[in-house]
Amino acid sequence: MSFYLLCLSIIIIPIFGQLTILPLTPELSMEHTKEFLSLIFILSIFFSTKKTEWSQLPRNPYLNFLVLFLILSIYNSPTIKMFFGYEDVYGMWAWKSFSWVLAYYIFYIAIQQINLTWLRKRALIECIAWTAMLCAVCGAFQFFDIDQFQVTRSLDEIGNPVAKRITSTIGNPTYLGVFLTICLPFCFIYKRWWWTLIIFCVILMCQSDIATMGASLTIFFIMVMRQKSMIWIKLSLMAVIFLTALTLCYWHEIRPRINDNSRFSIWRQTIKDWQSPPIFIEKSDKMTERQIKDIELINKRTYAVTGRGMGSFPIYFDPVLKFEDPHNVYLRVLYEIGIIGLFLFLSSIILVLKNTFNLARNDRWTLAIYTSFFFICLAMIGLPILKVEPLRYFSAIMFSLLSRQKIA
Repeated sequence: MSFYLLCLSIIIIPIFGQLTILPLTPELSMEHTKEFLSLIFILSIFFSTKKTEWSQLPRNPYLNFLVLFLILSIYNSPTIKMFFGYEDVYGMWAWKSFSWVLAYYIFYIAIQQINLTWLRKRALIECIAWTAMLCAVCGAFQFFDIDQFQVTRSLDEIGNPVAKRITSTIGNPTYLGVFLTICLPFCFIYKRWWWTLIIFCVILMCQSDIATMGASLTIFFIMVMRQKSMIWIKLSLMAVIFLTALTLCYWHEIRPRINDNSRFSIWRQTIKDWQSPPIFIEKSDKMTERQIKDIELINKRTYAVTGRGMGSFPIYFDPVLKFEDPHNVYLRVLYEIGIIGLFLFLSSIILVLKNTFNLARNDRWTLAIYTSFFFICLAMIGLPILKVEPLRYFSAIMFSLLSRQKIA
């Protein structure tokens, strides 16, 4: 039962919420709709697994320690003192983020228990490929202004007037391009050339630098990994070293462009705030001696090691402008759960990639998942993938499926 729910969720979550037939559905929030569907499917898949297997923890110790650390971090997050009434206001925003962490953790456990035969793997490939194809076709229709059911007409915040129409069933051209790139390996590796071409063309239509470079890198990565000789991998590493050296040589020309980029400015400010005390309270003559001592302690205390608490970024980072995300998952992890959290987060990812690297070079199924998840890890540098559905849902699926593979 859990397997069929997983297949159904792969199709429904990306597609539902944007294609509109009924008159009332455009009023619904697509973001909340997809989050609601994700939560329903996560719980359904988890409770449809065998009860005797629920107690089995994942084989990734770093992930287990990360979840345990997140539980403790809730109680270690900064406490804001409202001194006019001397009341404590705790970071209640952390509970929503932790709820999603817990939901996806049990989703990870559930996928570990699903019996995946060869036929079931083929069924998953079909579901992913067909979902990507339907989203790509819908995006192509929007590009040529022949999408009858398009409801996303007010994306004025997107600067490109052509790309902002191509939202497909995802709601944003950048997220659409990234979603199609996540699914692209399952078409390319299994030699669906026409499907791969159509999906790649729609990625270009989205005019997203991350998606376009990611799709090109994905195809190149698969071609290198399929080579039996290590010479191609060595040549790729040499190319990376050469490009790095070239960047350093022309750094004096590249640096001004980086400084002028708003996203890099947010990243620099995020790192600066991470190293600074999150709360500054001014003293008052009406305060008692104890309150003044508390203020001095609070104004000096930083949370660089343990973080400011999950979900705290939009609370502390420039609350006037209301930046909800730095568009860098790793920086947000560092900001919210500190050095310890970032170490556990990166370690859980690196462990899975390291253990399945050799197997990915010899097995097409593993290579498709490995390539997709590897692109997700790269895309997290520039996009809030773990905040947006269905990107977050598919990231969890790829990580869970890759973690199932035997260490080679």
